[in-house]
Amino acid sequence: MANTVLSCPFTLTESTSRVLWEVTGKCNLNCRHCLYFNNKKKPAPDLTFEEMVAILDNIARDGQIKAVWLSGGEPLLRKDLHLFAQEISKRGMVPSVSTNGTLLTDVLAEDLYEAGVRYVHLSIDGTTAAVHDDLRNTPGAFDGVMRGIGCLRRNNIRIGASYMVTWESVFQVPNMVTLALEKGLDVLSFYLVAPIGRGAGVQD
Repeated sequence: MANTVLSCPFTLTESTSRVLWEVTGKCNLNCRHCLYFNNKKKPAPDLTFEEMVAILDNIARDGQIKAVWLSGGEPLLRKDLHLFAQEISKRGMVPSVSTNGTLLTDVLAEDLYEAGVRYVHLSIDGTTAAVHDDLRNTPGAFDGVMRGIGCLRRNNIRIGASYMVTWESVFQVPNMVTLALEKGLDVLSFYLVAPIGRGAGVQD
């Protein structure tokens, strides 16, 4: 890890203007601390690829935006994500991705790299499956994100991670630093649960 511990992957001292784009509200997990949902209502329909490109053209015309951070929901649920990242690169901006990591494969990581993605930020909320999977409310989520780290490293993509600190996970914070070092993460961020969406019901 490049000796970087941040409370947020965007810092006020950075001179680069960025856009954080939530490309979908859909997700393959059901996290207890999700910012968006506190019920089972379906998220709003996603924009089409053509609609996104039209918005991207407006962003590019601004001339001040140097990077676009693709998030969600779970952005990897969009099968056209790497194609959209490619469009970002074509317009002289840098694409990055924020994901829960469970859907990553070597093929997808290679596609993202070829599209210009050089950094992916993962969500890791515990250093064991017992803690992470409980907060993510999905069995196998921890093993999935660990596999995802391997896919990214094999494809030369820099990796960061966010750790959501709750009463259930705070005791594993030192272990998370150790895990980040062992996995060669470049960035490690710590967050408290925001009391909105399902997060309003989680003690932080």
